[in-house]
Amino acid sequence: MINRQPFSIRNTIFLRLLSTFLLIMLPIILFGVYLYHWIVQTASEDISKTAVSQLTFYITDLEKEVERMKLLQYGVIEDEDLNELTLTWDTMDVFKRTEKINSLRKRLYAIQNSSPYIKNVSAHIYLLSKTISSAYGPSEFNTERYNGFRSELSSRNNQIVEWKGGLFLSAAKQSVTNGNQPLFIIEIELDQERLQEALSQFNTYPGSGTLLTTNKSGVILTSGSLKHLEQDVTATIEQIRETPLQSTETFTISGNRYYTAIASSGYLSMSIYRFIPEQMIKKPLDKFYIWAWLFILVAFSSLRFMLSPLINLFTNRC
Repeated sequence: MINRQPFSIRNTIFLRLLSTFLLIMLPIILFGVYLYHWIVQTASEDISKTAVSQLTFYITDLEKEVERMKLLQYGVIEDEDLNELTLTWDTMDVFKRTEKINSLRKRLYAIQNSSPYIKNVSAHIYLLSKTISSAYGPSEFNTERYNGFRSELSSRNNQIVEWKGGLFLSAAKQSVTNGNQPLFIIEIELDQERLQEALSQFNTYPGSGTLLTTNKSGVILTSGSLKHLEQDVTATIEQIRETPLQSTETFTISGNRYYTAIASSGYLSMSIYRFIPEQMIKKPLDKFYIWAWLFILVAFSSLRFMLSPLINLFTNRC
């Protein structure tokens, strides 16, 4: 027993020193862990709020732009040259017809140039069997488009028509005598490339992506890193729609986690989704994470350095 006593004392002192060290270091380590997670959460919330604010501003501006286009479209429906062409075509000579067609095309061209989001404006005139376009001038009557937009006019609930992969605005002048057969349909084709360019302005972080969806068909335009992941993105959108979204909600797409920001428009029946890679939020804190581990390593090295003389002392006494 006399031989085992120093060993017990040595162990007791060692354990007390270790316990004291841990009591001092543990709160510091726990505080560092808490601080790290708090910074990550705060940064993600700030970035998400900023992203939502930017998307809301953009989609509100898009609503105003579409509303302005619709007003111009309805203005063409009441255009004197167009109505005169439609109703008195048979009584006009060639010179008068050409004059009215050119005048109408100039008006359509002016509408096209009024917005970077407009690709083409066309008037499909049923009684004349002609289609007059701002980009291509007069041509043969486009029966397919006329019938396509005619059916959309009677069934759609949103402002923007999706037809054969394109986005359109359409309005019609109904005939008094021909029942539901419109005298003419004014079609505005939206420029999807310009819309896609507008979405790319939100891809400020490497690996981020933005997409535009409609309530009818889902994803219609993608931009950024999500461009080639449409299948996975579509599944994620369905998941988001089924889950109440928080400001710092994250979703996994093809193995990568993204913070998600959303802005929706009831007027357009559209939503914009912005995905920011999770690692971009944590990347600025990588140095903090490294320094924290270095601090812990140095602290335990210091403990070993302090305890070694005491351990050697008791060992020699034994």
